[in-house]
Amino acid sequence: MQAVKLGEDDCGIVVSHSGKNRQTLKIAETLKQRKVPVIGITGYPDSPLASHSDITFVSLSDESNYRSEGMYSLIAQMTIIDTLFMMATVRMGPATEDTIQNVQNIIESTRS
Repeated sequence: MQAVKLGEDDCGIVVSHSGKNRQTLKIAETLKQRKVPVIGITGYPDSPLASHSDITFVSLSDESNYRSEGMYSLIAQMTIIDTLFMMATVRMGPATEDTIQNVQNIIESTRS
């Protein structure tokens, strides 16, 4: 639903570990049709998602006996998204101060 609301001045971030999920690829295709730049985050640089993306971040993860590959992949993907968010925040400067403060207030209100 969000993909059809975005335009050329926006940017879509599409995440899929395999880069082959049909629903995820449909979102990426919709964004491309609307001329929305696409940042893809996937574990496979040769995946269909990577080919639909303007910029691709590869979230590599190793399987472990203690946690599934999916958990490590999720952590890697979240780290990339958090880094992109912080880079945008720094670049936008004072324009994001209210948003950051609101996020901090919400987080603080959930702590006891």
